[in-house]
Amino acid sequence: MIPFGEYAPDRPDFNNSGGATIAKNVLPAPDKSYRSLSSQSAVSGALGARCQGAFAAQQADGEVALFAGDASTLNKFDTSDASFGDVSNGTYSVVTDENWEFAQFGTTVIAVTGGENPQAWTLGSSSAFTDLGGSPPTARHVAIVRDFVVLGNTAGGTNQVRWSAIGDESSWSTSATTQADQQDIKGPGGWVQRIIGGEYGTIFLEHEIHRMTYVGSPLVFRFDLLEKTRGTPYPGSVAALGRDVFYISDDGFYVWNGTSSTPIGTDRIDKTFFADLNDGHARARISSAIDPIEKVVMWVYPSMTSSGNPDKAIIFNYSLNQWSHAEFDSEILVRMMSPGYTMETLENVSGNLDTLAHSLDSRIWTGGELLLQTFDTDHKLASFTGTALDAVIETGEFQPLPGRRSMINRVRPIVDGSSQTTTIQMAPRNVGSDSLSFETAVSTNTTGDCPVRVNGRYHRVRCNISDGFDFAQGVDVTWKARGRR
Repeated sequence: MIPFGEYAPDRPDFNNSGGATIAKNVLPAPDKSYRSLSSQSAVSGALGARCQGAFAAQQADGEVALFAGDASTLNKFDTSDASFGDVSNGTYSVVTDENWEFAQFGTTVIAVTGGENPQAWTLGSSSAFTDLGGSPPTARHVAIVRDFVVLGNTAGGTNQVRWSAIGDESSWSTSATTQADQQDIKGPGGWVQRIIGGEYGTIFLEHEIHRMTYVGSPLVFRFDLLEKTRGTPYPGSVAALGRDVFYISDDGFYVWNGTSSTPIGTDRIDKTFFADLNDGHARARISSAIDPIEKVVMWVYPSMTSSGNPDKAIIFNYSLNQWSHAEFDSEILVRMMSPGYTMETLENVSGNLDTLAHSLDSRIWTGGELLLQTFDTDHKLASFTGTALDAVIETGEFQPLPGRRSMINRVRPIVDGSSQTTTIQMAPRNVGSDSLSFETAVSTNTTGDCPVRVNGRYHRVRCNISDGFDFAQGVDVTWKARGRR
């Protein structure tokens, strides 16, 4: 068998340890194989405009509240009709290259965006957002660090971090008693781009990574520069899973473990990604989220063929240390929770309960299940539960007989799945300077083989798979030696 191998398009096409040159619309799977990726399926009504941020909050009793913001409104999901209703505090003016960020502090959901007062929603009682108490500054970023609400990139400075009184999100006046204070991060780090909360704060700047550690009065927080040469120009690229934080720097993909960064895309996908990235839209439109069930972190981004919205995705399985990629249009990628439904409100998801994508006793209907979702280009919340996307997986270039030409006369795709349909295309070459040209697609016959007749020194096989599959591992090929030249 010629295995597809891991997706590593930055490596040479020939003899690159069995690396796949294309692994489109698939998820990485064990043993360097792949599984199908489903398309987006809308689960809500539409926002009034492009989604610029979304968040899932959960109360102590398990009830889930979903929020989403666009350029002029903040909205809350209503399970009674699967719509997002306007719960704004007046009308906002969020510019195109800004996004909403959210955080939950106890029962308070806080929403921030550049140029607007921080907004607050009390779970279980609010009917509309209000200005967050204490007159905090406007800010682009928000996180919860220990018992403090922390704002970053504020009206006081793009390199400023400011925090509330301990245990009180509505108290912001600097005080040794309440411990509310601020810190300007000096040096060449640039703008504060994202803050990851928890027991300590991780602050991503454009060119540095800092840690804020609680030490109590009078300093309150100690700030330590831990990464001197690397940060992120893309705020939405930062996605946290426990202490591990995945992000895109200006030279590639990395994972931060709390003390140092490890490259995960070097000599695999970094060069291919940046060559395809439409940097004119990337700073505001790249977004990321983690699916703990599939064990993947996904980034959506605008490619060179995009007019603004993300149209492609890059996918990393952090358990297998493998990559894949996908093509679909979206506005933003979000990590949400299932909101919880009754039998009556399930009718808003599907008029026929027998056609639901999940069984009635699934955790997705009871609420609180973590979900990797998008807002599609119709401004609707969508899950990856639609039909399988058409997949394309391509082997690296191989030479069946070292130093000689060969004729391949049969290819058997090793693809499992009762409903899948697979065709193959061959691309032979005799010398490395020959242009790459794929021949007409050939379907499998009743024995699962694709009869072909292709001569060349080097060969590549492309599998086109539709209708979904369980695992795609590689191809079996048979060949005959041809004369020397």
